[in-house]
Amino acid sequence: MMVLRDTILAVIVLALLCAIADIRIAAGQTMIEEAWSQDGLVGTFAKPAGVARGPTVLILAGSGPTDRDGNAPALGLATNTYRLLAAELAKAGIRSLRYDKRGIGASERVAEQDLRVDRYVADAVDAVRNL
Repeated sequence: MMVLRDTILAVIVLALLCAIADIRIAAGQTMIEEAWSQDGLVGTFAKPAGVARGPTVLILAGSGPTDRDGNAPALGLATNTYRLLAAELAKAGIRSLRYDKRGIGASERVAEQDLRVDRYVADAVDAVRNL
């Protein structure tokens, strides 16, 4: 529950920062998605067409069996929430990285009893360093 709250809070803060900075959305800006992988994690790096560098957001999937796009097939959830967020960020000129947590989607399978919060934190830190 705390992870979901933190995710929602992060999205709200990002929305407020965009509003405060008065970011102009480029009409028709195309999002380019590239495959990304690191240390058993598989994800998607999204960026606006023609933007090589710039602000980048790490989108972390919520708690439970939610994949990098915001879907949880085991729970009947197919919303593409995080992919849609990445597309809107790209329209605003912001790059993003989202990945499947360990044991979810295309990322490395891990026994549930071997998953620890410390591992998830280390994965996020490594992903940010990779940006």
